[in-house]
Amino acid sequence: MERVRKKVEAPPPVDPSLTRRFWIGGAILGVLVGVAVAFLAIPPIFDHYFGVADIELGHTYRSNGIALTVEDVSTEFVVDRLLVSVLLQVEDQEGRWCPSATSIRTELTSGFRVLPESSDPPLADPCVPGALTGPILLRFSFPRITEGEPHILHIDDPRVRLYLQPGEPGD
Repeated sequence: MERVRKKVEAPPPVDPSLTRRFWIGGAILGVLVGVAVAFLAIPPIFDHYFGVADIELGHTYRSNGIALTVEDVSTEFVVDRLLVSVLLQVEDQEGRWCPSATSIRTELTSGFRVLPESSDPPLADPCVPGALTGPILLRFSFPRITEGEPHILHIDDPRVRLYLQPGEPGD
């Protein structure tokens, strides 16, 4: 039997501009997916594993010498705004609780969130530890076109969700 050698031809060269476009397109797609995961997937995962305390209306959150209770929630329509007032009772036994205006926000049932427009006493920046003990009246202002009712008061430190309607959470 005779051996026959065949000449193997090299594949045709690839246009370098196509390769470059492929890598640029992949990089753009990777950045877009990364941003989506960072903003949509990571927060619920952290909430699940590191926990956010869910407290019903009228119940008290207690931890590290801090007690937080939502005592009253009222809403009012003024011209083109929905005004929400939340009366938060604070007991800070160790005088360490120091929230900033950006660490407290309220959420409507539609998911729309805003920071407090004002508070009485004011949330100081920089904060003075121990200055906030007793009742704090937080005022939030939503555009009137926003749908929904006051649903949750979010506080970042401590990580707690204070529900603003009776019968939640668990419904």
